[in-house]
Amino acid sequence: MDYVFYKKKLEEFSSLDEVRTLKKITLKEGQEFYTSFYFFLAKGILEEIYVDSKGEIIKIRDVTSDEFIIGEANYFCPSENNLFYRAKEEAILVEIPLDLLEKWLRDIKFCKRLVKEVVLNLTLLKKEIFLRSKLLSLEKLKYFLTKEKNEYETVKISNISNFIEKYSLKRSNFYRDLKKLESSKWLKRKGKMLKLTVKDSVY
Repeated sequence: MDYVFYKKKLEEFSSLDEVRTLKKITLKEGQEFYTSFYFFLAKGILEEIYVDSKGEIIKIRDVTSDEFIIGEANYFCPSENNLFYRAKEEAILVEIPLDLLEKWLRDIKFCKRLVKEVVLNLTLLKKEIFLRSKLLSLEKLKYFLTKEKNEYETVKISNISNFIEKYSLKRSNFYRDLKKLESSKWLKRKGKMLKLTVKDSVY
């Protein structure tokens, strides 16, 4: 299942007819819910949303934009551990079909803005792909979505070079972008390492 959290009404997205058909669930304050996917989109001003999961906080900063952007969050993978989220305030949970998400990413207007922080948990071919990076453009993300079509398997890596070689992305702009990220001063200064994890879905 693929989801989007945002504070705006569906009418805010009237430029995309498909959005009107999406399933909408309103979460009340303190209500618990389960999900393996969260993807943040905003149009206009988005208030901060805090979602608690076993003490972990997901936070979306105030955003002002005339385009759809991706917010900032932390991620984890719920499984048999029975982890859950709890809404801190009323929020709207919208189910987004993966093909619609891919259509958005193919649209040029979604590729113009560089994303400061991207967290994705996409279910593709019964796999979950986790991507966390710095300054990754949606255009490169689109390439990744269309390229990642391999057989089911579990892969956990911390070295982006191995991942790129394994999935034949070496000649792509996506590869060059990620190599820059891996060697960036920001990552080294923060003591972080770019990690991509492909794993079998537990759903």
